[in-house]
This record gives sequence, C-alpha cells and structure tokens, in this order.
Amino acid sequence: MEKHNEVSKGVRMRNILIVLNYNSISKTKKLIYSVRDYESIDHIIVVDNASTKDKSQDLKEIEGGKVTLLALSENKGYAAGNNAGIQFAIDHFGKDSVLFITNPDVEFTNATIEIINEFMRKSKNKRIGAVAPRMHNGYSAWKFTTFYRNIFFESGIMPRLINTSSLYDRFYKKKLAKLQTFYLKVDVLSGAFFALDAAAFIEINFFDEGTFLYYEEEIIAKKLFYKQYSNYLLTNCEYYHNHNYSKNKHNIQTVKILNESRRYFFINYFRLTSYRKLLLRLSDYINIFIAYLQDKKNA
Repeated sequence: MEKHNEVSKGVRMRNILIVLNYNSISKTKKLIYSVRDYESIDHIIVVDNASTKDKSQDLKEIEGGKVTLLALSENKGYAAGNNAGIQFAIDHFGKDSVLFITNPDVEFTNATIEIINEFMRKSKNKRIGAVAPRMHNGYSAWKFTTFYRNIFFESGIMPRLINTSSLYDRFYKKKLAKLQTFYLKVDVLSGAFFALDAAAFIEINFFDEGTFLYYEEEIIAKKLFYKQYSNYLLTNCEYYHNHNYSKNKHNIQTVKILNESRRYFFINYFRLTSYRKLLLRLSDYINIFIAYLQDKKNA
C-alpha cells in the first residue's frame, strides 16, 4: 500500500474512517456497504477487536478496494482497538489526514464528512481538536465533569430522582438554542463518531489504554485540553447513533467496568486526596447496589 505524506495547500486532507468492531458483524457490514462508495472517504480501516471466530470470518467479505480489515488477536478494549487502527492509518497514509473514529451503529452522509473536513482544513492553524456533527438525539457533547458533580449528580441515586443535567446545562442545550453560528466550542464529544487530525493524535499520544470501556471521551478531551486544543460541535451536519441506551445499563458487570474506568480517570487526571478516594469507593458500592436492585427487578 502506498504511503502518502504531502497534502497540497488548499486541497482537502485525506479522510480515513476507522470502525471498531466487536461481535457487531451485521452493523459493521451495513455501515461499510453504505459508506464505502462515498467520494469523501479515501480509506476505511475496520478493526476487529478479537470477535469470536465464527463472527470474525463473516467480516472478510467486506475487505478489498479501499477497505482494510485489521484483525486483532486480543480484545484490550475500546482505546487499544482504536489505537491499532490509528497507528495503521498513520503508517500508511501519514499524519496529514483526518481520522474519523466511528462506532458500527451510526449513520452519516457523504456531505457530513466533507463539511467536517472543510472546517478542519480552514482552521488548520487554530489548534482544532476533535470535531463532530450533531447527534440526532442531542447528546452529542457535554461539559467536563468534576469530582463532586460526578459523585452526586451523574451517578448514584440523584439522577434517578431528578434531571440533574439540566441544573448546569450539561449537554449545552441552552447554548445550542441561542447559537448564532454553525459551530460550538465544547469540552467533550461523544465517542460514537468524531474526527481528529492524525497529527493531534500523535501529539497527545493516542487514546489512553488504561481503560477497557467507558470514560475514553472524558480522557481524550482532557489530553487535548492539556495540549491547548479546542473541540467543536458542528450544527450544520448530523449523524444518527442507533444505540439502545437501556441495554445492560444496570447490569452489575457493566457497572463494575464503569466504576473501574471512572476510578482510573479520577486517579490519573485529578489530584485526589485520601478523603476523595474513600468517597469514590463508597460511590462505587452505591452504583453496584443500585445495579443489583435493578437486575433483581428485571429478572
């Protein structure tokens, strides 16, 4: 495969789509078949994150042309899987590319890719970080969490009693309602579908592989913030995320993974006192207990 290194001034950067798959064969194939002929997409890298053998075999039929299948031998999580695809993209297409990190369960148009690329190209010298279109359900971006806000308003009992996100406009709904331009500077973008310059990925040293699942968005947003990048939500384009948010939401095993990722995030990206570490542990137990009660109710 030929490696490209230069992008002519005024010409759009290459668009490389990275799709992380784990046992979502039908969704992944549906996505690839729907976008592989988009003129805006130069190459597609499907990273199979060690799916079960019978399922991974079904993916081979999509390989060919501008679609590369990268099969991993071990599932080390969302961050590690995407990093494999990012590294492959940089090795084969250079750092002058826009990398689109994509879940299999999304839908977007050719125009959406073009709009994002143009926005990033025209803002090349403005430390643009991650860029994403608006998600159809409105949960496209959110504000950085804080320790106490996370403990008391974003987990545990309180969110089940009142709409805590409205107390501090967590999802920018008020700002978006008053927006006069087609873009909004935000803290954190959803990991379901976003774009980031390959050079920026290199500068922040890719995704942090310290988590298996959850909190990747918060972590990469922090890493970009520390390097003085700004993230943007574009309102002149949209994508659909066909995800069942209620599925396994209260499953004990899922909550345990969520707790582990949250603990990693706060310990490594915040300065926690012994008191806060104790409070975090207590919050973990409360989350698990709530999941247990919910699982028992649904049994």
